[in-house]
Amino acid sequence: MMNKKIDCAECGYCVSMEDVAIAQAEATE
Repeated sequence: MMNKKIDCAECGYCVSMEDVAIAQAEATE
């Protein structure tokens, strides 16, 4: 997954996905 993050960082899409993942993680906790 980390490798994909690096590729995604160039288009900025992974930044949005990361925010969503963080929000979901916080909601789960």
